[in-house]
Amino acid sequence: MPRIAIIDPLTLLGREISAEFRHQWPNEGDLLFFHAAEDEEHQVTQIGGHAALVPPLTDPGDLDSCEAVVLTTEIGSDRLDVFDRLLENRSNLLFLDASRLERYNHLTHPAIDADGLASGNRLRLAHPSIAVAGILTEALRAFSPERMTIAAIDPVSTYGKHAIDLLARQAVHRLQGETVKDLLDGQLLAFNMAAQGGKSLTEEAASLLPNLHVAATRTIGSSFHGHLILLGFGFEEIVDPDQINDCLEQTRGVLIASPPVNLDAITDRNEIVITPPAISPDGRTVAIQATVDGTRIGGALTAATIFQGLM
Repeated sequence: MPRIAIIDPLTLLGREISAEFRHQWPNEGDLLFFHAAEDEEHQVTQIGGHAALVPPLTDPGDLDSCEAVVLTTEIGSDRLDVFDRLLENRSNLLFLDASRLERYNHLTHPAIDADGLASGNRLRLAHPSIAVAGILTEALRAFSPERMTIAAIDPVSTYGKHAIDLLARQAVHRLQGETVKDLLDGQLLAFNMAAQGGKSLTEEAASLLPNLHVAATRTIGSSFHGHLILLGFGFEEIVDPDQINDCLEQTRGVLIASPPVNLDAITDRNEIVITPPAISPDGRTVAIQATVDGTRIGGALTAATIFQGLM
């Protein structure tokens, strides 16, 4: 097991990844923790039931003993300049970007499993919708899907803990009929949704699902947690509804639930919960509504799966 440093283990995704890694690899010496916040104070927390002291990242040498680093920062800071120098000086370091900051997108390749290691040692977690799409595509592989559409509806927690508090404040101001001045990445999201387009998500999906013709869009919704993903699969041949259901029911980690399926119920779950698939009259298109906790699927569980490829 390589020694892994997790930077910012107190963020939403950082907590999930740290706890999952501690569960997978309980030897305390295998994991180190640092924070990239502006202050010089040590942070104190519990990870996997054990107390942990989280010092600030002050020098690239802090990570000399590590063979891999996972970045889970939510808000950029000058302290990341230290990390930039580390990446420049250690080309052999395995880096998994789980920050969603886009700061390192030009250096990294998206990954949803250990196969991502074949593209190099600079990786980033792909969007949760693509992790879900990959699992369901594999489930339907026997039917040879040719086309896919992905419509990802993200919660505000995608932006981190501060975004949840900000959404709550926006909601209060709107209910009181006041002008909302505190925007989230320039957006008013309380009782609202914001279409983000789909160019980058389409490119990411196409790189990880090369056997499919893929188009994707992304929307930020006003829910606190939980991703809603609307998937469409296109087939050349007519598919049988019962066989589609059987394949999905037999797929590990996929649960077909009777509607309505609420995002509130998906938090902290390790399954992809889907509604029964809808099939077009000609039998060549299948639509699936999937819900998932993106801090688990496409988050901590996906990160652990990537690192298991090093074992």
